[in-house]
Amino acid sequence: EIRFRLGDALIKVEHLEEAERILLGVQLQYVRLKDWHKEALTLELLVKTASNSKDLIERCMKIKAIYEDAKTDEKIKKRFKIEPQIMNRGRYILRNSANLVRGQNEELAIELQKLMVDAFID
Repeated sequence: EIRFRLGDALIKVEHLEEAERILLGVQLQYVRLKDWHKEALTLELLVKTASNSKDLIERCMKIKAIYEDAKTDEKIKKRFKIEPQIMNRGRYILRNSANLVRGQNEELAIELQKLMVDAFID
């Protein structure tokens, strides 16, 4: 949590390389813990630190995969109902990622936007 917040703060002051280094470690930790929501939050920040189109697209693809899984996972759907703020944050993550990747990969941007609706329908 502290390293996540530090990465976020470094992005705000435009220390993107340092933020990226820290957040890559945070993201791996959340993958190991199987915490999809915190992984998505971390990937959202990593999208902002991407210094090249390969990293940007790769991170957006990971976000897409997380929310595609959410469409079919009953436990996640229940969590969206219990904690609607997680659903709202998911939409925000998808929208921001779509906006940032649009210049590099229009098709991926469209897919992310489509997931903003599809991932959260019962």
